[in-house]
Parts: sequence; structure tokens; C-alpha cells
Amino acid sequence: MKLSFTYVRGFFTASAFQVLVVSLALAMNVSNFDPNFTVFRLFFHFTIGQLAGFGYAYLMQGVENPTLVLWYGVSVGILFWALVIAYLGPLVGYIPSVLALGVNETLTTIVAFLGFGYIIGRTELVKRTEIIH
Repeated sequence: MKLSFTYVRGFFTASAFQVLVVSLALAMNVSNFDPNFTVFRLFFHFTIGQLAGFGYAYLMQGVENPTLVLWYGVSVGILFWALVIAYLGPLVGYIPSVLALGVNETLTTIVAFLGFGYIIGRTELVKRTEIIH
């Protein structure tokens, strides 16, 4: 697996999707979940998104079925939600527990992470298409 602009662009898009979903939900008063994005937090968020995306791409090297690659991406999104929102966030005190978040906040974060997973899965498929052509 080589570093390529397709990966960087795709993983950046996945992280931007997360920021957009959470920010729009907050702006439209659908959710009270406010990660208080600062320049540093955004940089950290996009950096972690790149690392997670490259980790996913590395793990998908042996998977041949394109449908599985995409669904594994969605599964990774769910796994990351469980790890970050349900476990690590409350553990370090960054966010309250999922039970205290509320339905709208929980659904907003789930959509953001599902979208992230879908986009990194799709990015891997696009990269494979580039290699074939």
C-alpha cells in the first residue's frame, strides 16, 4: 500500500463529513453535542482520521470482494463509534456517557461515524479501481 492522493483526499473527506454532520446538527438545534472544535482539535481530528483510514486500508489488503470492503468500512465506522463515543470519550471525561447524551446526540454521532466508515470503504474501492485501470 503506497501513500496516494486518493487515500489522503478520501480520508480527509470522511473526517470532514463527520465535522459537517455534527456541526450542522448543532447549528440546527437537532443536537446539543458540541465538540468545541478549535484549530488544534480540528487538526487532531483530521490527523486521527488519516491514521484510521490508512490503518483500514492496510487491513483490507487481503480482502478481494468489493462488497465486503465497503461493508467492512461501515463496520469500522460502528466500531470507531463504540470505541470513541461510547468508551474513550466518557473514560477521559471529554463527553458524557451514551446514556446521558440523549437520543438526538447519539444518533448524530452514529450517523457521523457510519458516514466516516462508508467513505473510507468507498475510498479503498476507488483506489483499487485506479490500480486496475
